[in-house]
Amino acid sequence: MESVATSRATPGKAYLAKLEEISCHATESLMKCCDEILDSCRRELVLKSPTDQSYKEHKVAVRALLKYGGMINFFLSDPESGNPSLAAAMKIRLDQLHEAWLSFFADDRMTEKEADEFLAGVFPE
Repeated sequence: MESVATSRATPGKAYLAKLEEISCHATESLMKCCDEILDSCRRELVLKSPTDQSYKEHKVAVRALLKYGGMINFFLSDPESGNPSLAAAMKIRLDQLHEAWLSFFADDRMTEKEADEFLAGVFPE
């Protein structure tokens, strides 16, 4: 009877090991993609004057990576089947992407009129 229980547990362990392998590959690929988009944001949005199209494409890519990365990190952070070291590495990339989102895409910019009013208050003539 014990051998039957053991044989039933073995496929489950094998599937968990396969899932761990898949999550490792997915995480590595996703982190590489995050590095590439962060480099592209610096190159295209900071060092150059971005076109509207380039800006929109980067915004969509960063948003998608934040969402997908969050899903992967949720799985990696699971106490029962996760991978704490990969979760920590993924969290760093997600934090970097979030900072890029706030820096480039969060719509908290002042209008020209607001900027003029602010400057007039700081530097009265």
